[in-house]
Amino acid sequence: MSDRNLKTATAAETARLDLVAETLPVGRAQVPVWTAVILGAASGAFPTLSGGLEPRVIAWACLQLLVAGTFHVVAKLWPRGSERGPRGIERQHAYVATYLLAGTSWGLLPWAMMQPGNVSSQAFVGVMLIAVSAVYSVRVSTHPSTYLAAVGCLGLISTPSFFFGHTDMAMALSIGAPLWYAFLIVTGLNLSRRISEMIFTQIDNGLLAESYAVARDEARAASRAKSVFLANMSHELRTPLNAIIGFSDVMKNSLFGPLDARYREYATDINDSGAHLLALVNDLLDLARIEAGKMSIEPQPFDVIDVLRQVRRTIEADAEAKAQTITLSLDPAVEEIEADNRAFRKIAANLAINAVKFTQAGGAIEIGLRREGDDAVFWVTDNGPGIPTEKLETIFRSFERVDDSYSVAAGGTGLGLALVQALAGLHGGLATITSEIGQGTTVSVRLPGAATSPASARPVARVA
Repeated sequence: MSDRNLKTATAAETARLDLVAETLPVGRAQVPVWTAVILGAASGAFPTLSGGLEPRVIAWACLQLLVAGTFHVVAKLWPRGSERGPRGIERQHAYVATYLLAGTSWGLLPWAMMQPGNVSSQAFVGVMLIAVSAVYSVRVSTHPSTYLAAVGCLGLISTPSFFFGHTDMAMALSIGAPLWYAFLIVTGLNLSRRISEMIFTQIDNGLLAESYAVARDEARAASRAKSVFLANMSHELRTPLNAIIGFSDVMKNSLFGPLDARYREYATDINDSGAHLLALVNDLLDLARIEAGKMSIEPQPFDVIDVLRQVRRTIEADAEAKAQTITLSLDPAVEEIEADNRAFRKIAANLAINAVKFTQAGGAIEIGLRREGDDAVFWVTDNGPGIPTEKLETIFRSFERVDDSYSVAAGGTGLGLALVQALAGLHGGLATITSEIGQGTTVSVRLPGAATSPASARPVARVA
């Protein structure tokens, strides 16, 4: 049995015993009342039921008072939620013994009150035993061993008395009583099983929820630790990288004297690799700071059209090398937007670079901006290979890549779109993506309330 199942089973047993514990004060109060009713019936007030308070009736009443006292003591010494009582006796054993005594006492009722040949007394005793056994079935069937001790003992002790009643009623009871007790026991155990299953399920669900909460907290702590680690490591990496880039730049440009062509080529490769690694470290640092809640933005109005033209100039060389065309589609109604300038440049550059990188030679790329109410919507569209539908739901996760042959060949770390989504989120916005295999991909970023310039009815202007 697994640890969780064992823990659930233990908790379920405790819950069943707690339900039995709740019946003890009720039994302590009810037993004297029932005893008084039977003493009244046996006192001679109803001559057809009894000839008076005989010694055996008095003895039975004293036994019932002992039962009531036992209910009281057990309720005090083995209360709800306890495991053991005096002398290390387990609560389960105390409850079973208590109801065994109660079942025995009620099982002796025919011996105390039933008179041979008296149909009325036999009927009265039969009705009382049916009522008591039914009450026990409702009250303690949640715990099988306690229930069997109460009803089983009551049935075993009371049934033989009916064989000596010398009436048709007694004969009927001698046959019907075992069937009644068997029916009660089967029904009660079935009810107990169903109740146990519900208790087990409820407790198991609670333990699962508790485990989930613990796992969630551990995952959050791990995520925070990861973000802090990335932030610290990224910061430590940037210092030597800047030195590598700076010195390699000096070497490739021969600032301190001419270099051999091969050395100059190597210096160029070092410089390019360092710049690429620095860009990756910067992305990691930005993501780590955002996830750690340490990055803030400063939205201010700026000329967004100028920024987008600068972004286009940044990627023109790579696009020309692949014979790609780049088109700007700018809404004249949006001359300025109110956003964090650096964050928006990062969003636009990442999407534009991705479009060039993952679009085949001779492809077409469109960079656009439009106004929708007070929102500014920026988008980049390409006619590249597209993204499979099953990947669209996870494409904005960190390090998520589309594993088709072209995207693998094009490279990429899978941080660009994750950073775009994170930066859009800092503005209260959202990045969305639509794609179709063989048709291309469009990534849109909506920045709520960022369109500060007056709306215009002029059509969208396309600038090649």
